[in-house]
Amino acid sequence: MARVTVFLWREDKWFIAYEPCTGVASQGLSEEEAIRNIKEALELYLEENPNEDVYPLEYVKVVTVDVEV
Repeated sequence: MARVTVFLWREDKWFIAYEPCTGVASQGLSEEEAIRNIKEALELYLEENPNEDVYPLEYVKVVTVDVEV
């Protein structure tokens, strides 16, 4: 069992789930589905890459900035 940090956000009708240590991503039409899908994707990834170092991030901060376009 490994504990990881997953980022979750919405794009149009999809919820996107992303795990930054491995780069594994998935999606779903609900938060619950996206989380279920990322868990399954991570389990498959880690089966194929058993020496991959995964860990929960200790500090995450999300900020919104204004940029000139």
